[in-house]
Amino acid sequence: MSESVQQSLQMRARAYRQLLSGSESLLEGDRLYWTEKALLSLLRELSRRRLQQLAAAWPEPGPTEEAPAALRESMIEAMAEAALGGHELSQWEPVDNGYQAGCFLCGMTSWLGPDGLRYSVLEDECPGKADDEG
Repeated sequence: MSESVQQSLQMRARAYRQLLSGSESLLEGDRLYWTEKALLSLLRELSRRRLQQLAAAWPEPGPTEEAPAALRESMIEAMAEAALGGHELSQWEPVDNGYQAGCFLCGMTSWLGPDGLRYSVLEDECPGKADDEG
């Protein structure tokens, strides 16, 4: 499989993991309209199915799957929160005492310690996304 195809599959898998995590966390809340619950349930199921299909096409584990459980969970939570705010995070890169991912749109970053401790300077809504939509 070519490197560009692998990168494309990896980006899709990351996006679907973010959608799955975000929809699951929002569905845990009880202050949703029935239409929101229906759409989030549909999104959750679609994300699960697409991740299964991608796993069949690309079974190699990515960096998120190789990380310890607490760190992996924090990475997924950070990606989901960022996606819900319109941010498009890069891959997690090792830095001093942890990992860092930056938003392609606004350049702000999110940092994770090796034990899963999170620190983010990402705004609630991506300022770069607002520029793209205008």
